[in-house]
Amino acid sequence: MKRQDEFDTMVVLVMAQLYDAFPIEIEIEERSIAEKMGIEIEEIERSYGESEPRYNYGKLGSAVYFHNMFYSTLKWLRSERYIRAEGDFATKDVVLSKFGLAALKKAPSGLNPAATVGEMLAEAAKTVGKEAGRATIASVIGDLIGSAAGVLAKSMLS
Repeated sequence: MKRQDEFDTMVVLVMAQLYDAFPIEIEIEERSIAEKMGIEIEEIERSYGESEPRYNYGKLGSAVYFHNMFYSTLKWLRSERYIRAEGDFATKDVVLSKFGLAALKKAPSGLNPAATVGEMLAEAAKTVGKEAGRATIASVIGDLIGSAAGVLAKSMLS
């Protein structure tokens, strides 16, 4: 898989978690995303006093470490104002921003005009490992970026 395709898939999986949880702030389920992307996961032995498990994640098909892509994706979503998040890596108290929610509420340009981009995104997240899922992800990312650009332009005019 190409790096851009991996990024698109990760965006869909992150935004699907946030859309399902909205308006509740959550911590993104990193392990769930890694599993859906077929990444090798190894549980690390816990240090004394740690209650939560820790994991090592393998590399993506593009030879980029999963952690690098995951954190870079979250930081990009925050810097482009799709999400609000705390922490250096944008992993804590994450929620869709007004801008991100508006982008997901728009009607898509293509496949199913009766569904919103967010509904299509949630559906695409369920089929990530399948060929049909990859095609849907490409379409959803195009609609997400396109609708976000429209929302941004509209907000700048008002």
